[in-house]
Amino acid sequence: MNIRLFQPEDYDKVFQLWKEVFPENTDSSYSRKDVERFLERNPETSFVALDENENIIGAVLAGHDGRRGYIYHLGIREGFRSSGIGKKLVQAALDVFGRLGIRKAQLSVFDSNVSAKEFYKKLGFKVRTELNVLTVDILK
Repeated sequence: MNIRLFQPEDYDKVFQLWKEVFPENTDSSYSRKDVERFLERNPETSFVALDENENIIGAVLAGHDGRRGYIYHLGIREGFRSSGIGKKLVQAALDVFGRLGIRKAQLSVFDSNVSAKEFYKKLGFKVRTELNVLTVDILK
């Protein structure tokens, strides 16, 4: 397994992975244009994991605002989960954040996604029950 930066030309394969892993949660905000713009603004914080045949088996979309790091999307192909790939992808992003002087990172997980919450807790993330996430659709 090899980890490297997520490049714009990886989009089709990563988006297919996301559709497999998150069939209800790959909305229009994950369009090619939006992901390419995200990667342009955050060129060193998102990664893909490749198997021995160079197939993408995992990806993390991560970025920062100069103060706080964010993990937006982590997906590991079925059959490769629980093998340490997710941990390595998240750690790659966190390592870059640290190198850039970013002291904290955060992410959002659906309350019903118990396995994801447990995964992130094992990596040292803490659930903040005093916060609420509010969203609004700007463009429809």
